[in-house]
Amino acid sequence: MSSSAFQSAAGNAFTMKAGSILIREGDVGRCAYLLLSGRLQVIREKDGEIVVLGDIRPVDIVGELAIFDEMPRSATVVVMEDSYLIELSKFKLKALLHRSPTIAETIIKLLCNKLRESANRLVQISLE
Repeated sequence: MSSSAFQSAAGNAFTMKAGSILIREGDVGRCAYLLLSGRLQVIREKDGEIVVLGDIRPVDIVGELAIFDEMPRSATVVVMEDSYLIELSKFKLKALLHRSPTIAETIIKLLCNKLRESANRLVQISLE
């Protein structure tokens, strides 16, 4: 996905150090993030154990679910490698989706891909 496609929704660019928490499960989502470099990991805690839901790699978005469904954050996102990100404003991103069917389709494909990856991960876990 091209980072330039989201330029009009872009807010601050910033860096985060490995080991930092970008998103906490249960928090209100006011923005999403576009990862430009580094690596993030999406996790949840269940019965005192950490369950890895997925990795976020460069030029991927994280935090978009809480923007679109307006529910609390569904997972915690940990910075695994020093990372460079761009904040994507909730209101600007929604406006961009209304103006650009191409970007809306890109986001839908991204969400579908994440759903498939989650389903595959669940199958893997159940086979272990």
